Amino acid sequence: MGILVVNKGNKRNCDVSNGLLPNVLFAKEPSECEVINDINSDVINLFRIIRWHPDELFNELAFIVHSRQDFMDYQKQPGLTDIQRAARYWYKLKTTFGGQGCLGKNNFGFGTNRKAMLRRTGLDVINEAHERLDGVFIENDDFEKVIKRYDRTHTVFFCDPPYWQLSSYDTPFTWQDHERLEAALRKVKGKFLLTINGHDDIRRLYKKFCIRKVDVVYTICKTEKQTVTELVIANFKLPSKLW
Repeated sequence: MGILVVNKGNKRNCDVSNGLLPNVLFAKEPSECEVINDINSDVINLFRIIRWHPDELFNELAFIVHSRQDFMDYQKQPGLTDIQRAARYWYKLKTTFGGQGCLGKNNFGFGTNRKAMLRRTGLDVINEAHERLDGVFIENDDFEKVIKRYDRTHTVFFCDPPYWQLSSYDTPFTWQDHERLEAALRKVKGKFLLTINGHDDIRRLYKKFCIRKVDVVYTICKTEKQTVTELVIANFKLPSKLW
């Protein structure tokens, strides 16, 4: 789940990201104050190791290969150090089908018309992430606590909760959690922006807010394409057409 908090006016900028972490934080311009939150401790551990021990993580990953046997061995390997645990999570992200290791999926990814996703050249992003995480606050807490902790009149929260009735996650996100999120966002002093799948339940839950539909093309193995409708929801007016 993701949150982004931005201060306005002459106040210092503060961004809080929780969930869609790499896509939001790494794609945006740096702010003076930024926060990442995710309830998945593997995500937080990976960022912590990238932040403080990038060389050790690089060395741990430098000679691994995109192997089905290694993939199976990695699933429930006990007794790992934090660096080894970060390497295992990175490995799962790169070797699961569709990159869904972050969702708890355990399907080994392969292709018939491309190289393996796990390659040494892909490790360059570790150093880039290390630099980008400099000065970022990292939280591993319930979203409601994080919203209360960082909410100010000058903040904007970006939220990316698990899609409703679509995917399974390592940490379940129930309908009661969606209701808790809506209740927390309804009371924020600042602004919020939320992205989620276009489910009727979600439309009804956030009916008091500004909702825009966006058509998104999903690509599976770069051959099968599927157009789906997603929602962008905010407590402020959004453009009639986002893109």
